[in-house]
Amino acid sequence: MAVGRNWIRPIRHGLTFLFALSFGILLYFHQKDENCLGGSTRSLMKVAVGTDAKPDILERKLSQAYIWLKKTLFHGEATIEDQPKDRRCNHFHSCKSHALVGFGRSFLLGFTIRSCFALLPLLLKPTKLMKKSPRIFTDRDILSLGVFLGLLSGGNRAIQCILRRIRGVEDGWNQLIAGFVVGWSFVLNGSIEVGMYVLSKAAEAVYRWLVKMRAIKPIWMGDKFLFSLSTAIMFYCSIWEPHHVRFSYFKFLVKASGNRYGRCVKAFAPVREDCGIPGLSEYLQWKERVTPFLKNV
Repeated sequence: MAVGRNWIRPIRHGLTFLFALSFGILLYFHQKDENCLGGSTRSLMKVAVGTDAKPDILERKLSQAYIWLKKTLFHGEATIEDQPKDRRCNHFHSCKSHALVGFGRSFLLGFTIRSCFALLPLLLKPTKLMKKSPRIFTDRDILSLGVFLGLLSGGNRAIQCILRRIRGVEDGWNQLIAGFVVGWSFVLNGSIEVGMYVLSKAAEAVYRWLVKMRAIKPIWMGDKFLFSLSTAIMFYCSIWEPHHVRFSYFKFLVKASGNRYGRCVKAFAPVREDCGIPGLSEYLQWKERVTPFLKNV
């Protein structure tokens, strides 16, 4: 809406920058002060990036597999209890192993979750399931999610270990810098929903930190107000400026409402064109795109 009114200019890779900054903020509080994160955010961060001091069962199994491969292929003598090379690191084995295992753990999680979503609709169609199952190992969308999550975990761990050696301190800035750098891997995913979710959680964490530091006062019913305001803006756009609504969300609204929303959009079309809504030329292009979709509504 703001771009359509020429209030702001489109920012190239703006969402990726916001995601990188937000992920860095979440990593900072994840390491420095978890109380500033909500319960769901804390759980999500533990699943996404893990923890140095308490590896989960998947990470322990991958660590054992990594050590076995190292012994088998390179005749190394390392064990899972190897001490880190830098005394400031809290993990139980070398920094390289810590980063590689973190990448493998998150890659497997992302690959498994995305594969399940891809194959779940085919459970009742065994023939198609058998044909499509081998393709998941070469599917770009499935692999990109695994690599994206792997970089968020493994890349973050590697950069943190490097910064500990360079800076010689562990004060939270290492996590902020590492999170910002690996956050640029968002280009592999590019999901607006993921970007907006992480941005909202980072804003929530900063708000809680400011309240804790007594820099601002708690806002009574603030979350309810923001939800109501967001809903009002969304309802306004969905009727008066539907070209500013994501097409995938537009199709969802049409199907979820039993085509009632589509009929409402078509009914207001002459009014929009007569009144000259913001971004009229963009609206006319959008109208040509959705006309085939709404022809049976």
